[in-house]
Amino acid sequence: AKMHPSVFEGADIVFAYSTVFPAVEQFNVELGALVLQPEWSQMLATECQEGCIAITTDRALDPQFGWELIDRLDVENPEVFGSTGYLHILRK
Repeated sequence: AKMHPSVFEGADIVFAYSTVFPAVEQFNVELGALVLQPEWSQMLATECQEGCIAITTDRALDPQFGWELIDRLDVENPEVFGSTGYLHILRK
């Protein structure tokens, strides 16, 4: 993603299977989620257009970069004993 950020410019929706991506150390009680480290939330917010939908797994995007968590869904994932999908919208 860092090598080709322009691929996100025209995206209406992006998906990241982020289960193993690094997260900040503390669980975010307000979001009810682990939050991805800032470089992911910031890079996507910078490169994506206003209103872009981002879906992540097991890690939420950081709202301080304009990502609003609009829904979440717990799903079966036998590889990791269950996952949570997070649905965000970018509000620049």
